[in-house]
Amino acid sequence: MKNLYLFFALLSFPFIAGAQKPDILYQVSQRNFFDSNGDGLGDLKGVQQKLDYLEQLGVTAIVLSPLYQSGYSHNYFADDFEKIDPSFGGLKEYRDLVLEVHRRKMKVYQEIEMQYVSRKHAWFTGSFNNPSSKYSKYIIYTDKANRQPYFYAATPMLKDNTALKDEIAVVNLKEPAVKEYISKTLKYWLDPNGDSLLNDGADGYKFNGLADNTGSDGRMKNLLNDFWAPVMADLRKANPALRFFAEPAARETSFSSYFTAGIDGLYAYEPAKALASFSKNTLAAAAEAAFNQVPEGKNVIVMAENDDMPRIASAQGTNEQKLKIAAALNLFLGAVPSIQYGQELGIKAAATPVNEPFPWYAPGKGTGMVTWNTGASPETVTAEDQAADPQSLLNYYRQLIKLRKTDPGFMAGSYKETPNSGENVFSFLRIYKNLATLVVINLSGNEETAILADNSLKLSSAKLLLGDRVDNFKNGSRAVVMPPYAVQVWRMNYVPRHTE
Repeated sequence: MKNLYLFFALLSFPFIAGAQKPDILYQVSQRNFFDSNGDGLGDLKGVQQKLDYLEQLGVTAIVLSPLYQSGYSHNYFADDFEKIDPSFGGLKEYRDLVLEVHRRKMKVYQEIEMQYVSRKHAWFTGSFNNPSSKYSKYIIYTDKANRQPYFYAATPMLKDNTALKDEIAVVNLKEPAVKEYISKTLKYWLDPNGDSLLNDGADGYKFNGLADNTGSDGRMKNLLNDFWAPVMADLRKANPALRFFAEPAARETSFSSYFTAGIDGLYAYEPAKALASFSKNTLAAAAEAAFNQVPEGKNVIVMAENDDMPRIASAQGTNEQKLKIAAALNLFLGAVPSIQYGQELGIKAAATPVNEPFPWYAPGKGTGMVTWNTGASPETVTAEDQAADPQSLLNYYRQLIKLRKTDPGFMAGSYKETPNSGENVFSFLRIYKNLATLVVINLSGNEETAILADNSLKLSSAKLLLGDRVDNFKNGSRAVVMPPYAVQVWRMNYVPRHTE
C-alpha cells in the first residue's frame, strides 16, 4: 500500500511543477507597511526592503493597493490615474520593486478601482458645469447642465484619518472613450519602459468593487460583458499570461457572470464570514455553495480579512488557538488564498477601513515603522518577537504555507466536504487524481471524537502531515480524536465511489 501511495505521489508532483501554480496572495497596503525614508508613511521602496520577510512567509504574489494619486487612505478614488502617489515614490521605485519581485520568482498584482474619481480629477473639474467639455460624457450627470453629478454614496477615509470631505463621482463606463482610456492606462503598467520584455510590469490586476450594474437609475447595466470583458481581452493581447481577480461591489452569491467575462479568481465574502463564525454548519454550507460554482480553470479566492472587514483577531472571544484555525481554513479551503497584511501576526482593529501600521518591532527598537496612523492599532506581538517564537502565529502561517506548496491536493485539487459525526469537527478533502488530502479541524475548546463517513477514503494509507495524533485511523478505525482547537492534515489514497 505504501508503494502505491508513493506511485501516485510521484505522478502528481511533475504535473504540478509544469503547470501554472495557484497563487498565495498577500495584500500589501504600502502606506501602512514599511517606511523607507523616515516620513512616517509606508512606500514602495519599503515594500522592496521587506521582500525577505514575505519570501520567508512563503507567499508567492503581492497585491499592491492602488498606486495612483489620491487624497484617500487606500487610494481607491483617483485624482490622477497616470501619476503614482508621490508618498509611495515614483516610477523608478515601482520598477525596482517589480524587477526584484520577479527576480525572486514571485508576482505583482495591482489593485485598481477606476469606476470612480475624486472631485480633483480632470474628468470632473473639466466637465462640471461645462457640458461642452471633452470630458462631459466621462462622468455621469443627472442633468443636462452638468451641475448634478451622480455621487458614490460610501464614506472613505482621507489620508489625515478624518471623515469624507469631498464627494466621489461615478465614471460613465458606457462612454467608448473611457473604455479606450482605461485599457490604454492599464496596458501601460504591463510594460512601463516599453521594451516588450514585461519584466518590469504587473502580472495582472485585482478589480476592486467590480459590478455588473452601477447606480440605481439603470443607465449602466451589463458592465461585465460590455465593458470589462473587452478591456481584459485587449490586455491579454499584450500579455496572455495575465491574471484578473475581482472583489465584487455587492456581496455577490452568483459567480458565473464574472467568470464568463474573463475573471480568473473571485474574492468570496460568504466563506470569509463563515470562517469568522467558527461554526461547522455555516462553514460547510458556505464552502459548498462557493466551490460548486467554480468552472475548470477558475478559482474562488478565500480570505479571512480585507480592507472592508474587521480584523478577525478583534472579534469577541478570539484567542490565538482560534486564529490558528482561521489560518488553516484560509490557506487550505480553496486553491487561492489571500492574506491581508499583518493578519499573520494577529493584528487587532475593529474599525474599517483597515489602516493599521505593520508592527515590525517594539517602539524604539528599529527604523521603518509607519507612524502616520499609530493610534489605530492596539498592541500586537511584533513580527520580530513572533519570528523568534517557534509556537507563534507567524511561524504557524509559515508552516501551513510550506505544507500547501508541497501538497498536490492543495496545489491542484478540488474541494469536497467529507461528513463526520463530530458536533464541532469540520472536515473536508482536497482531491487530486487518486490522492486525497484530508483536513480535520476541531472548532471547539473541548476534545471531540468524530467518525468519518466517506468510505472512499483509504484510511489505512493515511500519512499524517500536520498535527500530533498519529494513533488516529489505526486498525481499520474511521474515528479521529481531536484535541481542543486542533488541526490535523492527512494524505491518503482515494477511490471515488461511482453512482448510477
